[in-house]
Amino acid sequence: MARILLSALVFLSACNCFSQWYVPANYTDAEKPEEISVTPIGGFGLLRKARPGVPAHYHTGIDIKRPGTNYFNEPVFPSYEGIVISVIDDGPFSQVVLKHEYKKKNYWTVYEHIKVKVKEIGKKLTPHDTLGYFFNRSELNRYGWQFDHFHFEVIKKEPVAFIPNNKYPLRRCRTYAITCYTKEQLDERLENPLQFLKGKLYKKNHR
Repeated sequence: MARILLSALVFLSACNCFSQWYVPANYTDAEKPEEISVTPIGGFGLLRKARPGVPAHYHTGIDIKRPGTNYFNEPVFPSYEGIVISVIDDGPFSQVVLKHEYKKKNYWTVYEHIKVKVKEIGKKLTPHDTLGYFFNRSELNRYGWQFDHFHFEVIKKEPVAFIPNNKYPLRRCRTYAITCYTKEQLDERLENPLQFLKGKLYKKNHR
């Protein structure tokens, strides 16, 4: 009987861990969102100036710094358990989008500027799975060191559907990056990740 109770407690504990939000990188001591290091120009809602071919827009996520000096295989993790719904694997703008159900609401998280590992639509992931990696030195030399971070978003309005093609065979949606031209559009479509994660982070962020 004692063994059964112990097994049940272990199972419930594991389930509870997976139902918590995690920092999507190896910030193992982070218990608060503000302990996540963000690049100087990578804050949520910052107004990005217009440039050739791109109008002025608000930054739709946060750009998370590499947590250490691992330039070989620094992992990126899902922030919450979810389903892979879209993948772009084309270099500096590679991207994975996950769909989540949290407290009976749907959310989507975006992980961009990463070396993609998971390339299976419909695959279920937990915060203990590796979905990709920060770019290594060779990739940064090729793409530019401005990509020495990854872009993370929490979306609350369903992304726009995308029809796959030969160039993007695993892409299924468009995020709202570079399309939020007003604060109203930004607030309607996205959450500030640091604000959203407040009070939701699993305090033992170890994987």
